[in-house]
Amino acid sequence: MAKEKDERIPFKRLTIAREAAGLSQKALSDILSVDAVTVNRWEHGDSRPNWDYLRKLSKVLNVTIDYLLENDAVDTFTVEETDLILRAAAILNKKMKRKN
Repeated sequence: MAKEKDERIPFKRLTIAREAAGLSQKALSDILSVDAVTVNRWEHGDSRPNWDYLRKLSKVLNVTIDYLLENDAVDTFTVEETDLILRAAAILNKKMKRKN
């Protein structure tokens, strides 16, 4: 059963971590061997990755599962610090790509 639009909860940390890694949704989907639509659905809150994919996402994106799931009690950095670090990494990745 499809969720109503107002019931969707975007998986914003997946998007932040993916962008910080310099990956498009398509590139991440290729690494995970899933359809790009699946990654898009995860990021927009239409569905959630299962535990196997959470482990793979954590490894590929170099973040903890707790970070992805917004379980802030065990993260070393605060949410704001982690988001800031990952957003800065995304900006640096974009600048590096432009130079090449």
